[in-house]
Amino acid sequence: MNDGKKLTASQREPVKTFGGHEEEISSIATFPDGKKIATGSLEKTIRIWRVEDGREMRKWVMKKSVTAIAILRDGMQAISAVGDMGDLSDEEDFDETVY
Repeated sequence: MNDGKKLTASQREPVKTFGGHEEEISSIATFPDGKKIATGSLEKTIRIWRVEDGREMRKWVMKKSVTAIAILRDGMQAISAVGDMGDLSDEEDFDETVY
């Protein structure tokens, strides 16, 4: 965008990227101290990253795709949801549209 207008935060270049996941990241959570993040991926992994330098600190391999992740307030435990994502664009997979 080169029209002289100031870019919004969502239009700026990434400040930092974390390499490692081979498929889409489906969820991300920040630790309470702000020094680490956790990411979950469709490739069935959960990874913990150090924000300062992007280093992968830990990796777990799950049996199914990671669909959600949360970090508890104490920063000592992560909770994840896993499952088969399927093709969410196929309306035949749903019983009813609520809204």
